[in-house]
Amino acid sequence: MVWIADRIGNKYKEWKEGDSIFISAQTGSGKTYFVLNVLLPYYAKQNKRILYLVNRWPLKKQLLEKELRYKPQIEKQCIVLTTY
Repeated sequence: MVWIADRIGNKYKEWKEGDSIFISAQTGSGKTYFVLNVLLPYYAKQNKRILYLVNRWPLKKQLLEKELRYKPQIEKQCIVLTTY
């Protein structure tokens, strides 16, 4: 299995404001890890925001209660988590 963080590497630093990036991969490939532990701190330092779309309410709840709970406030303010 190829991890998302390995596949993307540092290319995210080349993404420009207004770019729409869609990360789609199989379960367990590290999508959430990449967004919350690589992208979120990087964009929070730049005072930019991430729109994180999830397809189910239980997943949103899990992210809010378990994954984002212990993140620094500055990072929490930089992510918009919503269902579609």
